[in-house]
Amino acid sequence: MKQTFRAMIAGLLAVCLFTASLLSVSASESYISYAGYVFSLHNKQAHIHAYEGDEDDLYIPEIIWNYTVAGIDDYAFFNISDLSYLYLEYSGQLVTIGKYAFYGCSAFPYAEIPSRVETVGEGAFQGCTSLEEVVINSQRLTAIESQTFSGCTNLQKAVIPASVETISDSAFAGCENVTIWCWYNSAAHTFAKQKGMDYVLFDPPYSLRDAQLSLDETAFRYDGSEHAPSATLTYNGGELEEGKDYTLTVTPIAAPGTSTVKATGKREFGGETLAAFSVKNVLGDADGNGEVNIADATLMQRVIAGYDDDHAARANALCDFNGDGLNIADVTAVQRRLADLEVPYPIDQMTDIIV
Repeated sequence: MKQTFRAMIAGLLAVCLFTASLLSVSASESYISYAGYVFSLHNKQAHIHAYEGDEDDLYIPEIIWNYTVAGIDDYAFFNISDLSYLYLEYSGQLVTIGKYAFYGCSAFPYAEIPSRVETVGEGAFQGCTSLEEVVINSQRLTAIESQTFSGCTNLQKAVIPASVETISDSAFAGCENVTIWCWYNSAAHTFAKQKGMDYVLFDPPYSLRDAQLSLDETAFRYDGSEHAPSATLTYNGGELEEGKDYTLTVTPIAAPGTSTVKATGKREFGGETLAAFSVKNVLGDADGNGEVNIADATLMQRVIAGYDDDHAARANALCDFNGDGLNIADVTAVQRRLADLEVPYPIDQMTDIIV
């Protein structure tokens, strides 16, 4: 019986020693160290106080030591400059992110704030200079505090839900190239307009499908160079501003054919609208310079005489006006046109003929 009791004591001692090897508990602050995380326990919830591990790609856990992770304390990841990627979105029970929690974490490019987060402290992501995109997925977050993303000099995109009611003036200080993605008439929408920041609306109230896209030229004479028209976009009789209300995509073309101009809505305007333009050959333009002149008449004669095979296909296609084969009568027609005499053919006019 004594031997059994001793064995039980030895086993219990071994378990205690094993547990002590995993945990480091401070009696004064009740912090626990596990898998690189230093955390405290409150009401069956864990709050991450610091990180002492060496992982470059860091997953903020949803559960640690069988406790749900509900909070990240102030300064928890302060100035961890080699944290190359932050997987915050998997911490689905997270409620609070403390002040300056990720201050100076200058390596990770993306942060996604989970759906249950209610507070993000001031300066939480301040100085995260590699951060390019932040997505706030929480509909419970109502405020973006001062300096939250200030100094994030590479920030390009910030997605802010309609639940956010207030944004500090300094929340995005120093973020010169950020575009705010938000909802129409939300606090983020108002903030972006007041600050002169670029923004994209998830629910733009107007559509470019109801706009009129006009081109200054819809057809260009083929001359071997690239062509593209200028465009004007109007909505309800008022002219819209390129770069502010829409972006314009134009594909220039040189060879005979068709291309498009596309206007894509920005800010209050959604959707897109298209307009087509073309490059066309010119009837009688044997040399392809976009003009009909005496050089074309001379070139036609050379082709007829068999002295210029390089331009034969073009001359035969564009200068055989009556369809009986290129001959001296066609040369005469060009000469009459150049002398402003009447000819029965639309010489020097654009044609749909493709060579």
